Amino acid sequence: MTDEQVFCENCGKERQLVPVYEAEIDETLKDAISGIAVDLANTQEIKPIRLVSEPEPDSGKDSHEEAEEQLNIDYPEKKASKRFVLFMIGCALAVVLLVTVIVITYRMQEQSSYDYHIKKAEEMSRASDYEQMLEHAETAREIAPNSSDAKMLMARAYDGMGNVQYAREMLEDLLAVDSAYAPAYELLIPLYEKEKEYQKIADLLNLCKDQSVLDKYVDYIATPPQMSEEQGNYEEALALKLIAPGTGKIYYTLDGSQPMERGKEYITPIVLHSGKYSVKAVYVNTYNICSSVIEAQYYIQEQKIQAPKISLASGTYTQPQYITVEVPDDSYQVYYTTDGSDPGLESTLYDGAIPLPRGDSRFAFVMYDESGIPGEIAYAQYRFEIELAFTGEQAANMLIQNLITQGILADSDGHIVGVDGKRQYKPGTVIMSNELYYYLLHEVYISPDGVSQETGDVYAVSVTTGESFRAQRNALGMFDLRKIQ
Repeated sequence: MTDEQVFCENCGKERQLVPVYEAEIDETLKDAISGIAVDLANTQEIKPIRLVSEPEPDSGKDSHEEAEEQLNIDYPEKKASKRFVLFMIGCALAVVLLVTVIVITYRMQEQSSYDYHIKKAEEMSRASDYEQMLEHAETAREIAPNSSDAKMLMARAYDGMGNVQYAREMLEDLLAVDSAYAPAYELLIPLYEKEKEYQKIADLLNLCKDQSVLDKYVDYIATPPQMSEEQGNYEEALALKLIAPGTGKIYYTLDGSQPMERGKEYITPIVLHSGKYSVKAVYVNTYNICSSVIEAQYYIQEQKIQAPKISLASGTYTQPQYITVEVPDDSYQVYYTTDGSDPGLESTLYDGAIPLPRGDSRFAFVMYDESGIPGEIAYAQYRFEIELAFTGEQAANMLIQNLITQGILADSDGHIVGVDGKRQYKPGTVIMSNELYYYLLHEVYISPDGVSQETGDVYAVSVTTGESFRAQRNALGMFDLRKIQ
């Protein structure tokens, strides 16, 4: 029979309600009856009345009636006591009956309550009895259809029984109604992880407001990138930076097209020169989850940064020279190359006068302002030819022998006592000091595995005498020489 039926569809009989036996109720009744028995045991015992006189012959009454009258005449207090005892027994039985009805009613109401079934479901969960857990959780949900706790217990029961699909559907239904219910995320997200449904995790976390959950699963969140500059009009070139958390990648376009379709990967700041730009950008995390696309409009009318001024004009030279670059102030930086290629932030930083290299060289210089905006490029081409008494390689050998004599090196291979690896000396160009020529040599450390790296120490060898010197830059960027003693 269904819950709505009153009569049986087979026999036609009316539904009968049969109370469920409860051990606690039985114990309550036993305690009540035991109490009554104790009360009766404490009541004065009524003893039989023995009659001492015979009824008169002409009374017309039988012996029982006469004994009754005699009892009423001779023992009125005892008869009253008997009635009192009967009354107390009746009252006690009435109390027992009332208590029984109350207890049964309470138990029936309790067993049909929401809290009772939630509690039982939790007990079954601890006992890993997921079928009983599901029954109690379903009953609790029938009583309170919108209960997030009941839905959560049902999902846990399904998961415990291995019915992952039902568990997912229940959790998704729960969060669609109550997105602030944090425990549901803790169960649903691992189910998505198992199936590698990372986009679903990201969509789910977009609904979550609980910071502890967001912190735990932050790797799945694809936060839109931020632009370093507000959109608008600018009177100078703009170095636009795109910023996003995590280790993913940013893609962007400058013409308003979709970055996931035609975007370029963001690596270095985007320099916007004169013109109109519709910048769009998107962040893609390591799980290939895309953020929402951001967009900004820029209109640039720039005043161009001038090319740096080079002190030494292009040409052929037979005497040592220095190349210097004029910089307006410390807010500007200059980068350069020596092979004629266009310089950038990854090129060599200009930090002082540059000795003119021997042979052919092609310099290119570019100046950046404090915002990272580059100016125009300045080019120069040189040839430096000079006849000397010995070569740069011979100068390096002279320096090594001098360093061995001074106890700085252990042998001609450039080893130092107690230090792994060795030192070598790379001839550079030629400089002039006090009207004398000197080879300039840079010290290179070679590790045991063959990796080379300049140490920053610079030496000079006199072309005239073969003496060795330490070379150090002064405030003007020129080299001061100090003889090795």
